Amino acid sequence: MSITIKNISDYLEKIAPLNQAEDFDNVGLLIGNETTEVKGVLVTLDTLEDTIDEAIKKNCNLIISFHPIIFSGLKKINGNSYVERVVLKAIQNNIAIYAVHTALDNHQDGVNKIFADALGLKNVKGIHSRAEEINQQFDFVISRAVTQFNDFYPWVKGKFLKKSQNDLANGILYLKGGDLTEEMKNFSQK
Repeated sequence: MSITIKNISDYLEKIAPLNQAEDFDNVGLLIGNETTEVKGVLVTLDTLEDTIDEAIKKNCNLIISFHPIIFSGLKKINGNSYVERVVLKAIQNNIAIYAVHTALDNHQDGVNKIFADALGLKNVKGIHSRAEEINQQFDFVISRAVTQFNDFYPWVKGKFLKKSQNDLANGILYLKGGDLTEEMKNFSQK
């Protein structure tokens, strides 16, 4: 049984439903056709020109990116900006791009929980799940964080440096060039 982009996007949307994303965001399948058979998957933080080159080299025709390469509308795709070059190269090489961004940010076990766990924070609660609901509180949170930044930044840096020397570093390496094909095969057989 072959795995399609739709199989993978359905799986991702169980973890990070697109309706949890912020209204301003651009998540889901940005480039490609959901009926395409997946040969390989590259997972990345950002889809850059080097990311497309790596996908080509590793024979991956699906890139799952945290940040969307297309954030606002494109009026032209002529290669004058890095976004246009990435989009062109992806299309020319039949590489699909899927972004999760705030759909994953807003999940109760998403990116923010991972950071809180890595920092060893206890009794963590979300302020709100959508940006428009926190506008009134945002200035207060930022001003409080800025006044305490000199103490907070070294503490955070220390936590991540400790983690980066072992399991976090391995996680980042996996995410940079990870291949989800085996995991997806197991998922599709359930």
